[in-house]
Amino acid sequence: MADLIQRLMEEMIPELEDLQAKKLFSPAEIKVIVKKRTDFEYRIKAKIPHLPDFLRYIQYEVNLERLRVKRKERLTEPVQPSASDVSSNRRISFIFDRALRKFGLFSFISLSQKNNQHKEI
Repeated sequence: MADLIQRLMEEMIPELEDLQAKKLFSPAEIKVIVKKRTDFEYRIKAKIPHLPDFLRYIQYEVNLERLRVKRKERLTEPVQPSASDVSSNRRISFIFDRALRKFGLFSFISLSQKNNQHKEI
């Protein structure tokens, strides 16, 4: 389990370096982000994961993306699009997908879509 989480953290390095290079986050903020993500990953990789842990992780990432966008808008000079612009949305989708698979919600959603009940979800 620790190896998988370590690999996930290592995959975030280019994104985090990009955020720091663009001066959207300070080195201290980057450390906090890494710590929070590591904690969330260990929680959702527990033997008995809980849906609220997934939801808190998704909410944290959504809030982090909003902060990144606000800070990017405040920059005086234009910033070229890069890896950090799409990685957070990809991460949110990845966490959501893992939650759906873990709790068997894919079958519920597909059944609801087949029965044209998608407005109720």
